[in-house]
Amino acid sequence: MISIDKTKIDRPKVLNNTIWIEEQLLKIKDYEKPGNEIKNRYKHKEVKTALCKLYHNKCAYCEGKIPEGFSERIDHFRPKNGIGKGEDKIKNHKGYYWLAYEWTNLLPTCEKCNGIKSNKFPLENDNTRITDDLITEKFIVKDKFVFENFNINKLETEKRLLLNPEIDKIEEHLYFYPNGEIKHLTEKGKKLLKFMD
Repeated sequence: MISIDKTKIDRPKVLNNTIWIEEQLLKIKDYEKPGNEIKNRYKHKEVKTALCKLYHNKCAYCEGKIPEGFSERIDHFRPKNGIGKGEDKIKNHKGYYWLAYEWTNLLPTCEKCNGIKSNKFPLENDNTRITDDLITEKFIVKDKFVFENFNINKLETEKRLLLNPEIDKIEEHLYFYPNGEIKHLTEKGKKLLKFMD
């Protein structure tokens, strides 16, 4: 994992249609499982091309090369379909489905890392988790989405444990030996290595 500056590339135009996105999100916001209703616009070729260019055809988590023609995955850093599974599932939270089309929430991943991460999103303290009540959280104001609040940099009150190559200075948390071995430098780095193991 290396630090990435997403501002070096423009947001794909297919994700700029806020009218379409708002219509889709308003339709599903009261569903029990709104994440299941998300359309595949976030997987559009334009999005995949931009992410592959930015990440040099590598996985955002393991930096493994994503072979051309291979079914690269797009990970929702904050998961759109609930949070956790089994005993670790966060009850009474629908997931971050409103971030499904948010450029700053999309990362390219290899199939393995996508499966490992799945819909996990660990926090230091679950009491800091943003709720799925979009009005209380001010993602919706006067029946309109406030899209500038969707940017993941603005959601940092959650105190997440998972490192994000677009936000965190990875070299402050992990040390990479020439032989490929990785050592953690911080508690956050340690939790990431354990999480991805």
